[in-house]
Formats: sequence, C-alpha cells, structure tokens
Amino acid sequence: MPSNINISSKINGELTEYVDHLVQGHTSYCQNTVSELLSRGWGVLDIFENLFYPSLVLVGKRWETNELSVAQEHIATCITETLITGLYPKIVQEKRAFSGFKAVVSCIENEHHQVGSKMISYLLELWGLQVLYLGADVPKTDLMILTKTEKPDFILFSITLYANMPIFIQTAKDLTSILPESEIIAGGQAFENMQSRLSLPRNVNIFKTLSNLKSYIESRLEQ
Repeated sequence: MPSNINISSKINGELTEYVDHLVQGHTSYCQNTVSELLSRGWGVLDIFENLFYPSLVLVGKRWETNELSVAQEHIATCITETLITGLYPKIVQEKRAFSGFKAVVSCIENEHHQVGSKMISYLLELWGLQVLYLGADVPKTDLMILTKTEKPDFILFSITLYANMPIFIQTAKDLTSILPESEIIAGGQAFENMQSRLSLPRNVNIFKTLSNLKSYIESRLEQ
C-alpha cells in the first residue's frame, strides 16, 4: 500500500495511518513504507528523522493517554528496530571514507529506550566515523572503563525519559573528569520540553534534531 508521508512530515495526520499499522504489528506494511520512501529518494537520515522518530513519539503520546498498552508500545519499538537494522546494508554501501574519528554511542544507566542511540550509531558510521555502540542501560562503571580504554573523540547519548536527567548529568561530569578531550553529545525526547538550563561541563553539547547533529559533526570533521 502506498504511503502519503512527505519529506516534511512531523507529528501530524500523515503519520497516523503508519502508526496505526505499526502498533498493530503490521511489519510488512511498515517495511513497504520504508521501501517506497527509499524509491522516492529519501535517505537514511530522512527516514530516521521524518518517519521513525516522530512515529515513536506519537506512539509514546498514545501510551501516555492510555490509548495503547505497554505491549503495543513494545511491538512498535521492535518493528522499528527491525526496520533500522534492515537499512544497515545501505549504510555500508553509502558510508563515507573513514574520517579518523571514533565515537562511543550508549544509553546511560537506567535508560532502556535504545532506538534513538541505534539510529545515531548508524548515522555516525554513514558519516565516516568508527562507532562503538553499547545499547541500552549501560552501567556507568563499565562505560567509564570502556571509554577510558578507547579514548573516543565523541561520546553520544540519546535520552528519552526526563527522569533520567540527573543520571546523565552525573555521567557527563564523571566522563569529563577522566576524558576532558572527548566531546559529549546528547539529544532525545527528554531535552525537548526542558524548562531550565542544565548544569553541564563545557564539553557537553545538546542537539535537538538529527539534522542538527549532522551539521555539528560535519563541522567538527572539517576542523
């Protein structure tokens, strides 16, 4: 079935049909949507930013208003992760030459939502970075040991729940104390409705969108 989603889609009616199929577990419909968008010339970033991310935000909003069960939310997440993984051959085919930069992408301790960090890891590889992707709920001690050993240029986090912000702030401070030359970059839904300025080290940058992240990374690689 063809999709009506266009390149400027955000949270609006154009995503409703896709999300309805997503939460019902219609993997084939969702895969066909991705395939159609690729045939229209959408890139990986376009799909991540204009389809996967806003659809999961909409799923989360429906769950918050008790329109969806936890099980349905998990179905949507699992299908989306499957679709992201299915794009990896395209990443390998289109990725830029190695930039010489290394990145660690992780979820902080107690953050179980890993879709955002997985998308970030794929995009960084597409843009020519060496990426170590750690997944969900990484204990801070283990994260500190690995980053101290690997000495990455960038350490990136995607944070969904605002309740995890104190853990992120402390993690950023602890990482800065042992790796002052590494840049810490974070984004995700937790930052969207922030009312106050966070007390963060100077080497921490927050991005609002994946396009913003792309622009920032490209600017750093050109230096």
